Amino acid sequence: MSALPPAIEPSPLAPLAAVASESTFIDDEPDAPAAPSPMPVAPSASAASGATPSPTASRASDGKRRRVIVIAAIVAAVVAVAGGFGGYMLWSNHRRDAAMAACQSSAKEYDKAHTAMTKALKEAKTLASTDPGTMDSKDSLDKLRKLVDSKTATATNPPACDPALVTDDLESVRGKLDDLAGDNRDLRGKLESSVKAVNASVDAKTLKDSKTDLDDAITQAQNVLDSSAGQVADDSTRSDLQSAIDDARKVAGKSKPSAKEMAKATQSLTDAIGKVNSSIAAKQQADAAEAARKAAEGPHGSFFFAAGVGGYRESIEFGNGQATSTQWQSMRPDDTQTVVYQVSSDDGVTYTLTDDEGGTRTFVYDKGSDTLTDVTAGLSNEYGRDD
Repeated sequence: MSALPPAIEPSPLAPLAAVASESTFIDDEPDAPAAPSPMPVAPSASAASGATPSPTASRASDGKRRRVIVIAAIVAAVVAVAGGFGGYMLWSNHRRDAAMAACQSSAKEYDKAHTAMTKALKEAKTLASTDPGTMDSKDSLDKLRKLVDSKTATATNPPACDPALVTDDLESVRGKLDDLAGDNRDLRGKLESSVKAVNASVDAKTLKDSKTDLDDAITQAQNVLDSSAGQVADDSTRSDLQSAIDDARKVAGKSKPSAKEMAKATQSLTDAIGKVNSSIAAKQQADAAEAARKAAEGPHGSFFFAAGVGGYRESIEFGNGQATSTQWQSMRPDDTQTVVYQVSSDDGVTYTLTDDEGGTRTFVYDKGSDTLTDVTAGLSNEYGRDD
């Protein structure tokens, strides 16, 4: 407990000293000598008629009454002073106890506010590293980062309710704790609001991107469906793709589809497209194998043709799915022209030779006679073995 100012806090011995001093003063006046008890006599004529008593007897009586009154006053004063001092001490102790209790209550409220703010700050710090490219707008992110670096967010040393502090100092500490608790609650509110704004911006960008991805996926899926007719090994994959397109269009047509719905529809389209492409690849592989088989049964080696008029000559070498044509004039055998064709056949009889520029020639192979006939554009030039 703090010491009281001397002017306010009287010494507990002061009332006793005052009593001793006052008693000494009164005793300075000697009492009148006590008169012997007189024999009862009949009242005199003068007494009976109200005559004045003697001066000596009156002075003795007055002195005794005066001493009793003064002593009673002194006792009353002592009791009053002692009671006042005790009451002051009781009030002073109660006031300090109340100040300590209030300070400790404020300290608890500060701890609660600071703990809640710290939790919000931790979440905000994590969110502060968000890539602005994933947001619809980065304004909320800039605000969040400023709050994370604010002075209140970095304050960690609140004052303590020290038992050694006097009442006024405890009340001062309580005020500071209340202010700090308010600052923490205010910052927590701002942090939570900013976190919400950043998340909302990320969600808005996600929603927008999801809509764009879904629209693009629908377009791509429709193109694959249109171009894959007759090009798949398993036509059920195209039917599944059509169903996925129909479902995706229903989602895209909603007034407010969720990002989750759109992402799911996009994934379904992606999966269906992948299955159609795999089926296309399977058919291409099967077709290539069949073409190779037919090519193995078709013309191999060199075939030669010589025109009856004009000296036109051509030698065609077949092998590995290709045909290499060498053409010249008989009068200029060194002036040759070479063309490489890709060879294909659907039936092992008619063969299509396709050059690099897309030009084609058609030959009919007679396996029995091992001859080729060029039937391009109505021709009927027969090629025999170039032995």
